[in-house]
Amino acid sequence: NVPRRRAPSDESCTLSARVLRRQRMRSADVLAVGRSLLLRSVLPLPYLHLAKTGGSSVGQALAHAHASACKIHTSHIHLPECDKGRRSLAAYRVAIVEGAHRYARQKLLVDGLRRLRDVQSTLNSSDAAPRLWLSAVRRPEDWFYSAIGHWCSYSGHAPQAQSHSVACKPYSNNFSLGTLRSAKLFSIAAPSYYFRSGDFQTGALRGFFEERTWLLCALPQLGFLARVLAHVLQRPVSLRHDNVATWHHRAAFKRAVPWSALRRLYARDEQFYDWLTRGGPNASCVGRAESAELRSMVDILGRNSGLRIRWRDAPGPPSSNEMAP
Repeated sequence: NVPRRRAPSDESCTLSARVLRRQRMRSADVLAVGRSLLLRSVLPLPYLHLAKTGGSSVGQALAHAHASACKIHTSHIHLPECDKGRRSLAAYRVAIVEGAHRYARQKLLVDGLRRLRDVQSTLNSSDAAPRLWLSAVRRPEDWFYSAIGHWCSYSGHAPQAQSHSVACKPYSNNFSLGTLRSAKLFSIAAPSYYFRSGDFQTGALRGFFEERTWLLCALPQLGFLARVLAHVLQRPVSLRHDNVATWHHRAAFKRAVPWSALRRLYARDEQFYDWLTRGGPNASCVGRAESAELRSMVDILGRNSGLRIRWRDAPGPPSSNEMAP
């Protein structure tokens, strides 16, 4: 005789519903508290846009959502310039800043605060610090071929770049990594800041990991970063692939300059990306938050997206020992 399973009573069902409702209320409270902390800063939340890592798609999504957002050093995003026009920097909730972290910090915390203090003499440092920095990184091999394709599709053929256009002709005789070096790629005289050195992404992030609160994800989780922004802005932010360049010689370029010839130039980037994605796609976001409320807010948003955020307690980037396989 197999005992029959008892059906849950109306009372237990009601109790379960109450517990569930209470959990939802607690989550909503945590999300609200975290958002209010982010909005205390007079500066907008900075999204650090490393070239060719999806920042243009994020910026265009904010533009389509008519969000309170501005841009710095990103020409093709349809957002107002943060440092131009009549609106103060404090009028925006999000700033898309293309470039290295050091450049973004200069534009926001030095130049931006100087202008704000001109009109708000009571501004203090606790009002000024951005509460959360966001950014994304990309698999280095994909990043490089996307970057060279983008440059060769646009700037590489501009009149002022004709002396460097040899780098965009992989169909020519004896094309190789040496051809790129002769075109001054991987030097301070490179025709684009993309190629002034190797390890572009970790170089641009230098200083990012010393911020009090930050969140960094691998490119496949770009949608999650958009959901964090949507929560801050309290409006839907729908990502679409933007700034797509079609370069017809990409396959020929990859044959002439395979990744094996480039890998040592991006060894640090590759080691970092491998460390970031080591836990699989559902654990490829890492962050640091001094505020327990902000950490809880991001954790809840992550769980709602099927992600586990890997939190770091100490400031600074991961060490070589941490990133070792």
